[in-house]
Amino acid sequence: MMIMRRLLDFNGVANRKEWWVFQISVGIISWLTNIIDSSLFADAMESYTFHVPWISIITSIVSFPITLAVNVRRLRDRSKSPHLLWLVLLPVLILIVGIFTTFPPLIIILGSFAGVVYVFVECAFLPGRDPW
Repeated sequence: MMIMRRLLDFNGVANRKEWWVFQISVGIISWLTNIIDSSLFADAMESYTFHVPWISIITSIVSFPITLAVNVRRLRDRSKSPHLLWLVLLPVLILIVGIFTTFPPLIIILGSFAGVVYVFVECAFLPGRDPW
């Protein structure tokens, strides 16, 4: 219940358990909304027409600030700056640069996920600061 009270709280810290519980919950909810969207528009998929997955879009919009808050608290628990979350946008920036330049595709692919992997490892696997 403590996790539910702190959904949009950017202050304090979040331990690994809280971070994992939240990430798995959001993953399951996203998976379920994708299934619901797919089943609602199954006839459109068979006729090769485009449909907008509104339920998944709304779920993503609602979960974004909550995910941001949990990740900020988790990075604080690791004694890291919350500004490291800007690294998650690295794939978008590298893709934009890759479109307008002639970087080799391998550099674009490897470089684009470096920030995402770094933030994931920091939040998911490394211990927080010692409470004592």
